[in-house]
Amino acid sequence: MTTHTVQDLATETLRFLGKLEAQEEAAAEDYAHIARVYRGKLAEWQMEDVGLAYWIEEEIPDEAFHYVYRLIAQDVASAYGTVPPTEMDDNGQMITCGLKGLRGLKRIMARAPSGLPVTTFASFM
Repeated sequence: MTTHTVQDLATETLRFLGKLEAQEEAAAEDYAHIARVYRGKLAEWQMEDVGLAYWIEEEIPDEAFHYVYRLIAQDVASAYGTVPPTEMDDNGQMITCGLKGLRGLKRIMARAPSGLPVTTFASFM
């Protein structure tokens, strides 16, 4: 499985925001800022009740990478003097890049139905 590093994430986030050219890499200060934001988000996504991330910090899977940099771009855009980009969703509606990223992560993390009955708390009483 192909993975991406936090340096890759910082560079791609800044490219997505239009702050880097294709051949440029994120500067150390930019890397530090984006890495700090990413670590906070990753911890949130890995919480059991959120369940949006299964990977370790330095190994962002390729299937999630394009969604992750959109979510991070949403959070850091103002620090780089820009607004988060908007994109077209699957229904032709304009949405923020963060919402597109969140929907994508939810889609890849969705579990297939098991076919087992759902037990509610009330059924234990």
